[in-house]
Amino acid sequence: RVSQHIEGSVYFSVDNFPRYGKLSPAQEPETAAGKQSNRDFALWKAAKPGEPYWDSPWGRGRPGWHIECSAMASKYFGSSVDIHTGGIDLLFPHHENEEAQSCAYHGCDQWVNYWLHSGHLHLQGQEKMSKSLKNTVSISTFLEEYSPDHLRTLCMLVPYRNGIEYSRDVMTNATSVYSKLNNFLSDCDAFIRGVGPKPIVNDGILLKELQRAQENIRNCLSSDFNTNGAMTDLLNLMSRTTSELNSRSEGLQNTSFSVIAIANYVKNLLGKLGFFANRQIADQSTQVDDILQASLNLRTSVRGLALSNSMPSESREVKKSLLTACDVFRSDLKNLGIEIKDRANASTWTFSTSRKQG
Repeated sequence: RVSQHIEGSVYFSVDNFPRYGKLSPAQEPETAAGKQSNRDFALWKAAKPGEPYWDSPWGRGRPGWHIECSAMASKYFGSSVDIHTGGIDLLFPHHENEEAQSCAYHGCDQWVNYWLHSGHLHLQGQEKMSKSLKNTVSISTFLEEYSPDHLRTLCMLVPYRNGIEYSRDVMTNATSVYSKLNNFLSDCDAFIRGVGPKPIVNDGILLKELQRAQENIRNCLSSDFNTNGAMTDLLNLMSRTTSELNSRSEGLQNTSFSVIAIANYVKNLLGKLGFFANRQIADQSTQVDDILQASLNLRTSVRGLALSNSMPSESREVKKSLLTACDVFRSDLKNLGIEIKDRANASTWTFSTSRKQG
């Protein structure tokens, strides 16, 4: 028997449950009146004068703090929970007690298969963000400067057990990494579509790099969900692929197989992690694509004319005006979430979730 009824309250008897302490080293909470052991915790608390209460077989009272979570989770998931998450401060006593009482109730040796305890989010130089401390950054305020994918990038760069100190520098790094992801996929798309120079890439080398990255990333995510290590391997794969794309050797005999495979892997991996789900332009429809491409083709023609030697030298001011207009066009589209990248003999565009910095 793992419970005891004392003066209208019901306590979990830790000494009668040998598996107690599986999540954390033995710790002694503060002594509370009426308990047989310091480690015993309340399943049901007798109501004090003026407190809310419910009638029960043990008298008027309320559920204990830990039992509420077990009751809700058991209602929806039953006698087994695959993954249970929470802040690192909940490991003991809350999750330790939740696991113990749930195992006792369901008659099982293990109620939760995987516990994930995350570090806290801090403002620079302060304690953790908390409503009670009134030092939180609201989602709406965050989205005035950044995108959801910027936050995803930040979380991917830090092991989930570690705390994050939120600051301008930290977010600058996250947005920079996210830009690398976007730019890489844009460059791959341009190469596959034959836009700009067509370097001869070594498919054999790139496919080996892809295989190595896939194995390393799988191992990282299987090892305590090491997203930081996975991102490092992903960025290394992108760097090696970019080196091939920037090689100076060009020729007609070339395939895009390895680049297609790598680009698809990067997009699929990031998609599974929730990236690219909040594009500012809905659906990125074919019609919008065609309109943007037609506009970009016109800009490319105008820019090419301004840069060519076919215009007479006395038209220098006209050339300057045309190039200025092309720059203004690119800047206007950037403010709308569309990035233009000028290449040797063509230009490409891509959607971006980056926001204008205030």
